[in-house]
Amino acid sequence: MFTRTGTVWSLETTLSVSDGSFGRAVSVSGGRIAVGAMMSGSGRGVVYLYRLATGVWLADGTVSATDPSTDDWFGYDVSIDGDTLAVVAGGAWTLTAAHVDRAFFFTRGATGWSSGARFVVDSTYNTDQPRIAVDGDYAAAGSEIF
Repeated sequence: MFTRTGTVWSLETTLSVSDGSFGRAVSVSGGRIAVGAMMSGSGRGVVYLYRLATGVWLADGTVSATDPSTDDWFGYDVSIDGDTLAVVAGGAWTLTAAHVDRAFFFTRGATGWSSGARFVVDSTYNTDQPRIAVDGDYAAAGSEIF
């Protein structure tokens, strides 16, 4: 984590877990951070969440796909805005077979993160790289062609 004081950026802390794909995607909003680890759990993927409390970044749980399967790549991209989290599962791609990208939405309540809507992201290519962004009541998802 980096912080800015005036015009100077400084390293504040380092977040890590023993997951080789930790950090594939990151998003920060105010006092919350979402970190994707798409290869975790045989490619099922997971997103690690953190919150800032009294100047210290604390683990705030994890979220995963509501219907996980091998090579989902959940956490391929993440976007957090306050208590709303949007995550895309890119699905393992090959040069010969198309796959389905999915977008998942979560909200943070008094007892933690809970799952909400899930959508298929339009993708007609077998080597696309899905992206997602959330801001207030709006979200956008798309696919970059590789």
